[in-house]
Amino acid sequence: MSDYVLPTEIWIEEILTRLPLKTLLRCTSVCKSCTNPFNIIGTCNGLVCLSEDAQQYTDIMTLWNPSIRKFVRLPYPNFGYNAHGAYLLLVGFGFNPVTNDYNVVRVAYPKKVETKVVELYELSTGSW
Repeated sequence: MSDYVLPTEIWIEEILTRLPLKTLLRCTSVCKSCTNPFNIIGTCNGLVCLSEDAQQYTDIMTLWNPSIRKFVRLPYPNFGYNAHGAYLLLVGFGFNPVTNDYNVVRVAYPKKVETKVVELYELSTGSW
């Protein structure tokens, strides 16, 4: 088999958005490569948060609503590999009932500095 990887746009626009969520989750529990090159960060109220492989420092994240087959590509975060070098990354996704908004949280631990950087994406504003 070839090592060819489909471009991100093909995975999202042509494949993932056409699958029912139940099918997608069933496939990922059987075969982790089914969502390659994506990681499922989390699901909340029917929305799915996807991220490209964090090991490659691509910082490409997408919020996807499979029931209406729509998705939002998140802007690049402010903290990234090009400006700061290698880092460890934790990412979370959920709903904040206080602000009535969906949030993505990134906690980056730069390898060269003994501190952490926390960024919050708000769906309502479309920014970090």
